[in-house]
Amino acid sequence: MQTKPIAGQATGTPFLERIPSGGGSPERTAIADFPFSIGRSDTADLQIKSTKVSREHAVIEKVGQRYRVSDLGSTNGTFVNGQKTDQAELADGDMLVIADEEFSFYSGAPNVSRQTATIVMDSTDQRGSEVRAHFDVVRGVRCLQEMLSHRAVENLYQPIVCLETGETFGYEAIRSLEQRPDSLPTIDRELLAIECRVSSRLHHLHRLVAVEEASGRLGAVRLFLRLHADEIGTEGLGDMLAKLRQSADGLEELVVQVPESAVCDTRHFLDFYGQLRDLNIAIAYDGFAYGKSQVLQQQNYPADYLKLAESVVRGVQHSASRRRQLESVVEASRRLGSQIIATGVHNRREGEMCRELNCRFAQGRLAGEPTLVHRILEPSLN
Repeated sequence: MQTKPIAGQATGTPFLERIPSGGGSPERTAIADFPFSIGRSDTADLQIKSTKVSREHAVIEKVGQRYRVSDLGSTNGTFVNGQKTDQAELADGDMLVIADEEFSFYSGAPNVSRQTATIVMDSTDQRGSEVRAHFDVVRGVRCLQEMLSHRAVENLYQPIVCLETGETFGYEAIRSLEQRPDSLPTIDRELLAIECRVSSRLHHLHRLVAVEEASGRLGAVRLFLRLHADEIGTEGLGDMLAKLRQSADGLEELVVQVPESAVCDTRHFLDFYGQLRDLNIAIAYDGFAYGKSQVLQQQNYPADYLKLAESVVRGVQHSASRRRQLESVVEASRRLGSQIIATGVHNRREGEMCRELNCRFAQGRLAGEPTLVHRILEPSLN
């Protein structure tokens, strides 16, 4: 069945309900007049102060006894129940996403007057497949919200080793769901992959749990945490980073790694880079697959660590051109004070070749598979 309105929603006036990202009571915005405009502009009926929201983003209209939302040619789109739309009808309980802001829509009508409050999913109604898709999205969001409220997240830790000594240099925290994605229904995986408030909060929760877990159980280690490219420049990122730094006092070093594709000379990225430096958080550029000149382009915002893409390392012992590429990247990185981490190092020969080419650290099967924190602490059986 579709989501039912919660008690107390029969107000007679339509409204949008938003759950604050930090928790707390729902925030309701009455839709007193139509058309009801949404956007970043000061003249919008609902102003959303986000750079990802267009000045004139969307409008809600009443057509007879029905409600309709229309996108106004926004940059980042309008979504209803997980589907991007130019125009769609709104019913009670529908999830409306404006760029990176999520709302639930309610008409304010008494529940008893609604003919579509409950729809049996095995009905032969022609809208059955559409309703089922909407139900799956709403159910998926509720599932992710349950994970948030119960902190039901699990991390694995993959070691990064020093190629010279074989000792563990640090660990990268990896969400266990990334190692076994089939454990979640398809819609849940899709919701985690898209940019929305629930998925962003889950990403942050994974990082926070990883810091707390590593600080409390692994002790003074270097911990690498992934940050998604679409999180850079978002509202609240600074607060999130500060909270991670505050929780990481027991770590030797906290490292935030971002995709190399997100590294650029823009205000958002440079502000983000400055925040990391102010908080004494190290930065790693992940997935680097280029050459010396691309490394030197980063001289105004050099990384502490440069993580090479697996494609750079794969078969390096058999390719003279790849060895030359790797050697030039290592040389350029040294000039900027960046340390190289070779990823995807799966066998001893690849590891030896990377060490000969002056790569200091490696990550991959040679170093160890991702594992739960308690297994890292278990004594070896050998």
